Amino acid sequence: MRAPAFVVFGLLSIPVGEAPASFVPVYGADVGGAGGNPYLPFEPGRTAGDGLGIGSVYRATPTPGTLKSFRWGPNGTVELSAPSFSRPYGINKTGMAVGTAGLPVRWDESGVVTELGHLGDPSTGSTTGIALTINDAGASAGWVLDYVDDQPVGNRAVRWDAGHTTATALDHISTDLNGHGASVAVSINAHGLIAGNGQKYVNGVDRGTRAVRWAASGTEATELGILGTSPSGNTNATVYRVNDSGTAVGYCGLYDGTSSSGKRVPARWDGSGAAATPLLHPDGVKSGYAFDVNNAGTAVGWVEEYVNTFLTFHAMRWDPGQNVGIPLRGLTNPNAETAAHAINDSGIVVGLVYDAGGGAFMWLPDGTPVRLNSLIDPASGWSLYSAIGISDTNWVTGYGVFDPDGAGGVAGYDRMFIIQVPEPRGIAATCMCALARLSRGHRRRLYAKSTLS
Repeated sequence: MRAPAFVVFGLLSIPVGEAPASFVPVYGADVGGAGGNPYLPFEPGRTAGDGLGIGSVYRATPTPGTLKSFRWGPNGTVELSAPSFSRPYGINKTGMAVGTAGLPVRWDESGVVTELGHLGDPSTGSTTGIALTINDAGASAGWVLDYVDDQPVGNRAVRWDAGHTTATALDHISTDLNGHGASVAVSINAHGLIAGNGQKYVNGVDRGTRAVRWAASGTEATELGILGTSPSGNTNATVYRVNDSGTAVGYCGLYDGTSSSGKRVPARWDGSGAAATPLLHPDGVKSGYAFDVNNAGTAVGWVEEYVNTFLTFHAMRWDPGQNVGIPLRGLTNPNAETAAHAINDSGIVVGLVYDAGGGAFMWLPDGTPVRLNSLIDPASGWSLYSAIGISDTNWVTGYGVFDPDGAGGVAGYDRMFIIQVPEPRGIAATCMCALARLSRGHRRRLYAKSTLS
């Protein structure tokens, strides 16, 4: 069944989290109805381009359970070609996407797939890898299985230059006693600088993962700092995103040097150095993650905390140069569980709120929460429950339930969505216009048209 999209006569602005007068369109990835477990890469990939979303769905053809990739937006849904199964992980603003079809692949703007190079050619003829990230110039990075003497020796971070398919192997930070290491590239910035993770060996002994940075030119790995280790020297650190200044965010184990149990805390590594900075809650150190950072240096994620003896998670924003964050709340319940997944260069944060009136949310730069379901026509058949990604042009991807015939009849089912939300600077002015229209009783009417097939 086709998903309705709603034509908008004007943008809506929302200072208090609800939409009083106008609606913005919801475009769904129409991939054949209910079922299929739609999947949007949460991290490290970016799912929202300039008006395009990417994701994957399990389909019944050519065999039951086949994983198929799709790109969709206002002009419809396009299946991304692949020889068999595939999954996309990142998209840039031109519509180029990268992912895997068993081997790392890149899709051009028309959806045609190109296999990217790997390392080694084992006698079995079987290898694997994933392209996880792509910048707007078309350079990408990820990992492939590395081989020595025809034997697999672990994952190796690689880079694929724009317009080329040859894989450039990136250095490990250390190796085991056999000279083997492991690394993954997860995020590439506009200048080609790459951040990721590598396995740390000390005298051949595995001591956990470390955050790693690779310069745009060359292959040398820079090991980023940690926040202490257990008495045995173990800890783990992971990067999820790097911005154009080289600032990376993720998480890092925090240890006091005496206890074998540390905390997994959100962390930031500034582009000017390698030291790790723990990102804190106003109440102090809490376990959590930082998932995204924009080019101003504002990071977002969530922390875990106990509320009335129950472990919950709460969305956080950490402003540039600050290590104590600002909690991002829901509309009514200050203790509602919230999660921040992504932030764009305008400072709009997207994620979700778990409560009776929750679902997919965005937070404006001043922290004001906005329920995305208040932006869309309640008769559209959509209920948006989680926002995953946001582009710098305010296109938001996420998950929703689509119920084309309303209560009763055919049950609603999960689908991926993309919508474009208003610019923060225009929100107050357009809200005044919306309120004026309401006071005159001239509520704008919308008409629906099917745009996806």
